[in-house]
Amino acid sequence: MGVRSMTGFARANGEAAGFLFSIELKSVNARGLELRLQLPHPADAFESAWRRRLKQRLTRGTVHVRLDLKRANGSADEETIVDHDRLDLLCRIAERYADRTGVAPARLDVLMALPGILGSAEPAGLDDVTRDALGNALTEALDAAIDGLIEARRREGSALAEVMAELLDEMKEWSERAADAAEAAVPALKKRIEERASELLEQVEALDPGRLEQEMALLAVKQDVREEIERLRVHVAAARALLAEGGAIGRKLDFLAQEMNREANTLCAKAQDRRLTEAGLALKAAIDRFREQAQNIE
Repeated sequence: MGVRSMTGFARANGEAAGFLFSIELKSVNARGLELRLQLPHPADAFESAWRRRLKQRLTRGTVHVRLDLKRANGSADEETIVDHDRLDLLCRIAERYADRTGVAPARLDVLMALPGILGSAEPAGLDDVTRDALGNALTEALDAAIDGLIEARRREGSALAEVMAELLDEMKEWSERAADAAEAAVPALKKRIEERASELLEQVEALDPGRLEQEMALLAVKQDVREEIERLRVHVAAARALLAEGGAIGRKLDFLAQEMNREANTLCAKAQDRRLTEAGLALKAAIDRFREQAQNIE
């Protein structure tokens, strides 16, 4: 199935029932699937069917669909019309202010460019045979365009997957460095615990052994990062499995990136050693880049 990006472009052209047509599909990132169709008359009658077809093949992204349609014989498909009443009204208004200081004379081309002056009459409707022939040809072209879009998204997704695999390698390396740093810091941690125990014994003459044990355990937990490192390893392995699986994995990868970032934040907060802090910050940087890429995945 492969990893697919949410960005891509595809086009399909054709001719049928006396029409020439071109279908363009362009998709960009989105949280869900958003379809934006531009279908001229009389093809706008096919919009509902097109939406169903697109939803069957795509799961995420904002997808712009544009259809250009014209008569194959070169005749205009629409007749330009002029709203003479509105144009006459604007001319009278312009004439009323013609003598006003600082007001330039109105030009006809400027007035005709204003909204509502020029329009177009809708083309005549199609008979059933022509409509069916055109609809079938457009559907075939739409399917071809969707195939092209999916292939474009797959190619970009493959490139993204390689980048993300490299980032996972980087995370793994820094996780191992963090584990080594944490292991090397054990003697210093034991010393701090012993110093804390001595402080507590000096403060209280008859210290409850249970209280002392509780304080030492709390201090050890606050500075032990082994659980965070182990969870990071698990998340990295899960992300690798998703990239190998492919398909609509973008949301899952984004969730994993959030979880990895949480563990890296905790590791940095607990770090009492320069090497551990360095590893934690490097992990956060790699995770941020990983999440940016994950948000491009379908």
